[in-house]
Amino acid sequence: MLRKKVAVPAEWDKILPFCVFAYNTTVHESTGESPFYLLHGFDPYIPWNTIPNQEPSKYVVDLESYTQEVTAATNIAREYAREESNKMRRKMKIAYDRNKRACTRLPKVGDRVYMKVSREKQLSQNPKLVNPWEGPYRVLETSENSALITWIEGGRDPVRVPFDTLVKLPAGVSNEPLRTATTRRKRGRPQKETHLADGSEKVTCFRTLITMDHPLNLRRRCDCGLFDQMAHVALPTLKHPMARSKRVADMFQLANVASISEQECWGDERKEEELRMKNSQFMSPYGLALAMEAHRRRCHIYAEAIDAAQGMKFDHPALFAWPVKYDVGGHITTALAMLKHIKLPGTSAAVGQPVFLALPQGFARVHMEVDYDDAVTIYVYENWEFLAQKLLEVNIFTAIVVVWPDSMPSGRSMRQLLIALERHLQPGGTLLFFPSPYEDHNQQEWSAMGRVCAEFVRFMTTPDRGFEAVVRDHYSEVLDTAPYTHPAICLGTDPRFKKTPFIGRQIVLYLEKMRMTMSDILRLEEFKPASDQLKEKRREEQAAKRRRRRDEFKPNFFVIADPERRRQDLQFSFRRPSDSQCEEGGTSQEGASSSKMRRASFPPSRVHPYGAARGGPSGGRHNRGKEGTKYPRGNHRQA
Repeated sequence: MLRKKVAVPAEWDKILPFCVFAYNTTVHESTGESPFYLLHGFDPYIPWNTIPNQEPSKYVVDLESYTQEVTAATNIAREYAREESNKMRRKMKIAYDRNKRACTRLPKVGDRVYMKVSREKQLSQNPKLVNPWEGPYRVLETSENSALITWIEGGRDPVRVPFDTLVKLPAGVSNEPLRTATTRRKRGRPQKETHLADGSEKVTCFRTLITMDHPLNLRRRCDCGLFDQMAHVALPTLKHPMARSKRVADMFQLANVASISEQECWGDERKEEELRMKNSQFMSPYGLALAMEAHRRRCHIYAEAIDAAQGMKFDHPALFAWPVKYDVGGHITTALAMLKHIKLPGTSAAVGQPVFLALPQGFARVHMEVDYDDAVTIYVYENWEFLAQKLLEVNIFTAIVVVWPDSMPSGRSMRQLLIALERHLQPGGTLLFFPSPYEDHNQQEWSAMGRVCAEFVRFMTTPDRGFEAVVRDHYSEVLDTAPYTHPAICLGTDPRFKKTPFIGRQIVLYLEKMRMTMSDILRLEEFKPASDQLKEKRREEQAAKRRRRRDEFKPNFFVIADPERRRQDLQFSFRRPSDSQCEEGGTSQEGASSSKMRRASFPPSRVHPYGAARGGPSGGRHNRGKEGTKYPRGNHRQA
């Protein structure tokens, strides 16, 4: 208790009376009562007690009876405490016998652990008040009696410590660092700190490091006979001839060749230039997934490693002596998730992968003009608030593509969209941002939204948020220059008149360029113009949807119960009472029949307790006869 409450260890004597008072006035689980009550026979008077006076009044009982009551209550409480203490001793014995044995659940690779620093207590003036645990650390390797661990936040060299000084962290404990005054480091001269280049920051939180001898290491040369040969041996259907004839020595080179060959938005000249480069660094998650699929079909060791790695997240050592622009561990994690959505030969598109595509109001005619795959869900949003609400209502998607609107979204809507995106992609997935088509009259706002998009992605992918999805920003990368294949400029500089929707040909062209741009990480079927039959079918579906929405706003009708069916037996008439009086001057019997006809032509708004209707067309107190019969004005009752 002192260790938790004291801020300065040297001032422990100042906080000691408060800890003793809290200990004595708190009910203990082992006895069921507080030590103060067992000693004195009454509960203590604590400062936060709302009852000001708990002492018995001398006018209620005498002192002798009060003493007897306190003695009896104290004996009962002590007997109860003795029983509870015996129960607690038995529980402690069972727990001790269960835990006092050899530890069989040792930390594994990838687990988070705390390390005990024994020197922390030795060098402190108050060793009992010192916390000797430091962490969290990540386990990199394990042996029979020790483990190689590294500081999760980075900046320290890995150290090997015995299992006796490690304790495994539960899943609910956060990665908030717990530091000690002393730490355990390697002996020797400390290494100089190296800073990575911008855009290549390594994040190892919640990831498993792939060692050099691990089957998933991209620089490991397998003995299955797949490597040191031309690339077409592993991938027979590669499109580019130079890619087919290039020799590959390891998994990275095979993934590099597959990524270059299957990059749809590159031309042949760009592909040849990249293939001739001596140390090409290009690698896409889709090309790596193709290489993994080809390798696991020919090597059972690699296939077992792929099956064991499903659902895990990895970190990979550096591939080159210089930093690269992408996260190698993130590419491996994404490629493992894409394996179930691809099939060889290499250029097959994704099969059944659900994709959510959000488009602004300018693409309102996309459902009528474009033929797209059933696995793609296209939603045309009015603003980001409606988009966030839609994402909260639909099922979980692992791939989301968002096209930014024509005008700057509000800060509130951006926060709502961030919450909705985290619902889908917090554990992992793919998130892509694309700009709306560029327009000359909207240049300043279009550029401002690109800078906001970069800041939005940077905030979303900070390590503190733990957002594990792969996020691509295809907006800010084209603020200065853009290739002709990018969807932002594929429609020209003035594609439409003011804010009118885009036509079908423009929508198909934009979606096709977008599909080719994201083909390295997400494979979709081609977008084609809709046929006449498809347009008619979707037109009927929209009409049926409008009818359903219109029916929802129709008023509800209430049916008046008429068990005797009197209204069906009477004749209906739409003649006004004034017309009947002018044309007919007949007897009272004719007047009565005409009154019935007029009464039947108007549904009663209120029923009299004696059976006569009130409030009808000829209602009134002076026209009401015996037994509630109504007569028209100007007629006389029969004698």
